[in-house]
Amino acid sequence: MRNRVKTNLRQANSTARLDKMERDIQQVKGDIDSLKVGVKTGKLPGSEGDEGSIGSLLEKIEERLVKLEETQMEILESIEKSASRRKKKLGRAK
Repeated sequence: MRNRVKTNLRQANSTARLDKMERDIQQVKGDIDSLKVGVKTGKLPGSEGDEGSIGSLLEKIEERLVKLEETQMEILESIEKSASRRKKKLGRAK
């Protein structure tokens, strides 16, 4: 009888340790999935407003690039208008 109690106790302890290991494994898998997302996006999930993250820096660079492209288009349009005005003036002067 005593051996049976010891065996049941060991079995219960083993089951509890296995359950804990399974929970730990699931936690590690969740952490790995979170890291995968972080690598793809440059931001770790749940770290909103992190000014030093690669994702935040990329967003700032993208915003600046868009503004630069818009300004460049405005400059090119201005140059084209100026060139067409000059052509008109030269055509009238002849």
